[in-house]
Amino acid sequence: TMRDVSGKPGCGFERFGLLTSEDGIKFERCKANPLIEPDEKFYRGASLYPACKRIDCRDICPLRLDDGTALAYFAVRSKDELLSDNSVIGLMRSKDLLHWEQLPPAFAPKRFGTVEVPEAFELGGAWHLLGYTSNGHGSRGVFSDPCVAMGTVYALAESPYGPFQMLPDDNVLFGDNKASAGSCRTVCWKGKRYAFIVECDPLHGVSLSLPFLLSHLDGGRLRAKRSEAMDLLRKEHLL
Repeated sequence: TMRDVSGKPGCGFERFGLLTSEDGIKFERCKANPLIEPDEKFYRGASLYPACKRIDCRDICPLRLDDGTALAYFAVRSKDELLSDNSVIGLMRSKDLLHWEQLPPAFAPKRFGTVEVPEAFELGGAWHLLGYTSNGHGSRGVFSDPCVAMGTVYALAESPYGPFQMLPDDNVLFGDNKASAGSCRTVCWKGKRYAFIVECDPLHGVSLSLPFLLSHLDGGRLRAKRSEAMDLLRKEHLL
């Protein structure tokens, strides 16, 4: 994510750039950067800046489909006026990772002040989309668990293109009421999906959790549980 902050606190125009590398260690910036900015057909974009002071376009998360198409999910805002209505997870697709076609939002809950750090994956025959939000993001009273003040929410769809919808009575995958439950990322290992969360402890700083095993339950509910593989930590190497 590239940010033009114009020297003003709280202001900024976010766009996506590209870095390339031949060895995965040394990277070069693409001369055409920034490559991507919000398409105003669907999202708030350049014509509104700097009048609106901030243009969201960040947290890109790519996904390669079986047909070779690359999808990318990102935090952006729709053209709705209300803050609680316009925070969405945008969607775009590409064949070469250089040229991108932006599509309507994959997730438009009209519920969160800000939802960000998206990720999509298939599990149990359904597509799941994760996103992070909190009271501090302007999202109050939006979690299915009333004790949660920050955390990762999830939504479901039949297709990676969405539209993703939350269950009416269950939307929390990870949550807490303190500054401890951070954003989430997942990996697929040996045919199973594992999640890691960023843990923020006021005394010990920021760390990455041990992996949680994700499972898709009847009714579409997504759950994280302790992985039995963690028993190997006391006995042998995991990898």
